[in-house]
Amino acid sequence: MRAVHVAVVAIAITFGATISFGAPTDDALDVELASRADVRGTLSSETGAFTYAAVAGATLSFKLVATPARGVTFDVRLVGPDATAIDLAGLPRFVQRDGFVSVSRASLPLTGSYVLRVRGPGSGTYRLDWTASPGPKRVQRCDLRCTTLGRSPGSESAAGRIIRAGTGTSVSVTRTDSDVRGAAIVVQGGAAPAETVVLLTSAPAARPRALAGLHVAGPSIAIEPDGLRLGAAAAVTVPYDPVRVPHGSNAASQLRMARVDAHGTTTVIAPDSVDTESHVVTAPSDRFARFVVVAPDGPPDPEAVAYWHGALTVRVSPDGGGGTDSRHRDVSLDVGRATLLPGGGLDVVGDWYGATWTTDNAGVGQLSLSSALGESGTIKWAMDADGRRLRVIDPSGGGSVLEPCADGSLYVGTLGEDTTGPQSTIEIALRRPPSDLPTAALVGSYWVGVQEFGVSQSGQSPTSVEIGRTFGVVTLRADGTWSLKGDSISTRADWSEPDGRTRRSSARESGTWAVATPSDSWYAGTVMLSSANGPGRVRIFPSADGALFFGTNDPAADGGAFAFLFGVRQARAITPSDVKGDYAFAQMTPDANAFRLVGLPPAPAELVVPDVRCWQEDGIMRFAGTSTVRIPADRLKEVDRDGTVPGGVRVTYDASTAQSGVGFTLARTGRFDVRAGANEQVVGAVSADARAGFVVIAPVKPNGAYGLRVFVKAP
Repeated sequence: MRAVHVAVVAIAITFGATISFGAPTDDALDVELASRADVRGTLSSETGAFTYAAVAGATLSFKLVATPARGVTFDVRLVGPDATAIDLAGLPRFVQRDGFVSVSRASLPLTGSYVLRVRGPGSGTYRLDWTASPGPKRVQRCDLRCTTLGRSPGSESAAGRIIRAGTGTSVSVTRTDSDVRGAAIVVQGGAAPAETVVLLTSAPAARPRALAGLHVAGPSIAIEPDGLRLGAAAAVTVPYDPVRVPHGSNAASQLRMARVDAHGTTTVIAPDSVDTESHVVTAPSDRFARFVVVAPDGPPDPEAVAYWHGALTVRVSPDGGGGTDSRHRDVSLDVGRATLLPGGGLDVVGDWYGATWTTDNAGVGQLSLSSALGESGTIKWAMDADGRRLRVIDPSGGGSVLEPCADGSLYVGTLGEDTTGPQSTIEIALRRPPSDLPTAALVGSYWVGVQEFGVSQSGQSPTSVEIGRTFGVVTLRADGTWSLKGDSISTRADWSEPDGRTRRSSARESGTWAVATPSDSWYAGTVMLSSANGPGRVRIFPSADGALFFGTNDPAADGGAFAFLFGVRQARAITPSDVKGDYAFAQMTPDANAFRLVGLPPAPAELVVPDVRCWQEDGIMRFAGTSTVRIPADRLKEVDRDGTVPGGVRVTYDASTAQSGVGFTLARTGRFDVRAGANEQVVGAVSADARAGFVVIAPVKPNGAYGLRVFVKAP
């Protein structure tokens, strides 16, 4: 077998050979199904038989000569695979006379074994010369483009075998880094036409129709040729993801297999077996198609799964002296790895960065930076009674509440309602790849939204606060370089302009990127983006399939600037009808603000000081499948300085069930623009499979709020 490189080629494959597709390719492969050589032979006896395994369309020619010839007749019969005799006399090039019979290029209409039988008169001899030709060359096209296999380059899977006449075959995926590892098909002998390439591949995510009460519970596979009918049912094995089996469900009794044909028609098949150790389901099928495991509707079960986690928090601290003059502000960034253990334990390891500023020294801002790297420990987690929300329990009280994506690949949340402290948070947990993703699986273009928060000070100069957002496209290239193209909006408030100064600019950045190696501690498998224009670095935490990521900067290296970002791979042809149903969201919104200091010598009698307030929000976004999205319910927590209350900080809660709705436009590439009104700009993106998305919010006028909202398809 010749290697497939760039061009579309045709190759000849020895019967029974395994077709192995190791190197990724973005082209198609043509497989020639028949040898071009003729098969020849001779029979010479009074009675004989010749058997030929043919593919439909093959031809047979023979010539029989008897000795002696005069008055000698022979009975020559050709019997097809359906046991029906073919009328040789009816063939257009049939010749018979004393001691002589010939047929020239008789067409064999069916695939299978043909038997040519000769019966002589009982005396004399004969010689039979025959030639069997495979007929016109037949080519089966095997499309191995990444888009067809539903994976990015380097993460696709394909395996195949050719079926011999009258025999069966088995094909399986054994690559340890494949998400369809364990997928297999076993075809019984004689169930499929000879010289058919059975091709088993990864496939784009299936969207089965009419699955009332069921949802997709694993990766999709395709078995080609699509729609091929079998004479006897084959055994199809498909892996499933235990996280997508609803919390509290019994996988062994509740999983099913869905078969989806080329027209989208779905058939649900009861399995012959469910292996809960290897996480595969085996079911019978009498035809080739696309297959996926389905499970009862319900929230995912994240137990024993490892996630990347990240959180950005802004805190407005109460007056430490018990008064009403609050002046302490904190911003912190938590990133790391978390594994949910059976029994409610949560193993965490990661880094923490923080910045604290105050105006204690006669109104002159004081800024301190701190960090804790590589910290680890075990805390607690629990599911709500209905299994739909995951709670991370803070040992000091309260904690965060995370809403799951339907497939369990992503959780988003904020601080829970029982966390009454004066802070706002957005938190993300993104399922880690089981092993480091190959570089090729990360190459591509991603929509990205960045929430930026900065506090700065130089010597004894006042503290300034800068809040902003960036939106654009990050491209990771195979040569190890990256670039960002987009736009930025930010508001900076300092003592000279406490009400803030808003700037708009293009965002252009470039540099190099690399995947962290196992020697890089807990963040092995993350991606580091280094800037060509300075010391700035951003670490990206990729999802298991490379389609989503969140990321952070290094605040210590960036002098107190904090960045929290979320990205989705650009889509090819997404439409509003793909984004339909309920999506849970979490949002954190800091806002540049100001307050007045009075009578603090040597400062002026009254001084306006830059400040910050913040709020968090969570709820439901309901997409109608058209160009409208509503928010039927949400919860809001706002934290602000207020000198009229004890501690000097006001925390306000609000819950809404109003049916508010706005219009949006969705580009085929996934860009998501919300028609939010005259006071703010809301732009973001939706992932290609419509399971998650984000928006970044910026004010049109000064003194507005900036926010990052991440939303996930609800179970």
